[in-house]
Amino acid sequence: MMAGDVQPPIGIQERMSISRWSGLRTELIWIYNGHVAPETRNITAEHSTGFWVWLLKEGSVVVKKPGQTWSAKTGQWLMMPSGRAVQSFSANAKILSVHFLCQWPTGENYYDTTLARVWDGANYPALERSALKLHALVARQFPHVRTDFSQQITTYETFMLFQKYFSEWLSHFSRAWTRIDGPLTRSNHTDDRLLRALQILNWAGLNSTA
Repeated sequence: MMAGDVQPPIGIQERMSISRWSGLRTELIWIYNGHVAPETRNITAEHSTGFWVWLLKEGSVVVKKPGQTWSAKTGQWLMMPSGRAVQSFSANAKILSVHFLCQWPTGENYYDTTLARVWDGANYPALERSALKLHALVARQFPHVRTDFSQQITTYETFMLFQKYFSEWLSHFSRAWTRIDGPLTRSNHTDDRLLRALQILNWAGLNSTA
């Protein structure tokens, strides 16, 4: 690379085998659309497992970590930073909240959320549309479930429908994340030997005597 050249953010032009991409674990933990509960408007929360991303449908939110502050208002998306952070919502806050996993086999998150990110939803309308479509499916199947979606019992056919809608939303999210220069973790942190070991375990099965 010549001096002065700008290196693209990690992952934007990355190409890998389908086998390596298939090592990513993606899972919807919950999706919620509604007012922020009074008991969670002003709290210190831990966001180390997976990702929390919010679309502010009404109101606003301020997120603080030592020496850093982010804010989002109506119509903006906010990706929470990893670790402990103080979140302060306005009294009228209403959000579309998606909590999900996207991790390498090592447990390392695919999206680097050391810092929070805020972006305007109007620039990415498909992200909201696909989230609402996913939420409608979840609400139809589990009308009384709010945050423990992943523990619900369902059929394989319905599970695959959830995966289809979730994958559609995740594709739009990934596109938005790339466009706002959101950083990614390097795939080469995942050792090929680990991927191979996981494949062998999957192929062997729990009852294998090999």
